Amino acid sequence: NICIFIFVELSGFRYEIFRLFGLVPAATWGSLKIWQPLTYLFLHSGIFHILINMFVLWMFGRDLEYRWGKESFIKYFIISGTGSGIVTIIFDFTSFTPVVGASGAVYGVLMAYALAFPNRIVYLYGLFPVKVKYMIAFLGAAAFFASVSEVGSSISHLTHLSGMIIGLVYLKRGKLLHNWKSWLPKIKIHKNLSYRNTKSSIMKDDQKRKIDEILDKLKESGWDGLSETEKQQLFNASKYYSEDQFPN
Repeated sequence: NICIFIFVELSGFRYEIFRLFGLVPAATWGSLKIWQPLTYLFLHSGIFHILINMFVLWMFGRDLEYRWGKESFIKYFIISGTGSGIVTIIFDFTSFTPVVGASGAVYGVLMAYALAFPNRIVYLYGLFPVKVKYMIAFLGAAAFFASVSEVGSSISHLTHLSGMIIGLVYLKRGKLLHNWKSWLPKIKIHKNLSYRNTKSSIMKDDQKRKIDEILDKLKESGWDGLSETEKQQLFNASKYYSEDQFPN
């Protein structure tokens, strides 16, 4: 993001680049510029715009990347960002105003952080303590009302809101699929289901105890205090225990 920002600012072709690689809903739809829902993520309209996005991405994305792993984090970032771009095109398909910035993906990261660490405390403006889940709920509500009433705004609140929704749907896809399947008739029940569930429960308890020990060590010694094996166990456990909450 930073390298592309510097290149665009020094190129002298900022307007042309925004028109070609920014998200222009009417052009994406009418001129088949199908790359725009991806490329708009890497363009920013000013130094303040990119600094805020990259600071929030670092602040909240760091712990998610540690937990998920680099590949899964990048995958989620791209999905929530491109997804929010596609939703913007659908609901604003006549617009010729370029939408640029990683904000859609960043809002997706904020949603994921709230699901993973809902009770962590964030100090707004460095002064006011608030739990992450309340802060994200407020941001989501603000983006919703702003997107409903936005007229002539230079900020695409719809893209922000879409990033949160796409991220939520993606993270909860396992639970949504399970709930959908629950409406289907039960055709076959394995006779050893109870035994298997009990065995699975015992295995989970044992693994959870080991992970709790690693988390205690993480709290005392920090991330650098963990061995590579312990880091890998933490990554694997996060995927195993929270399949409905974290990307594969």
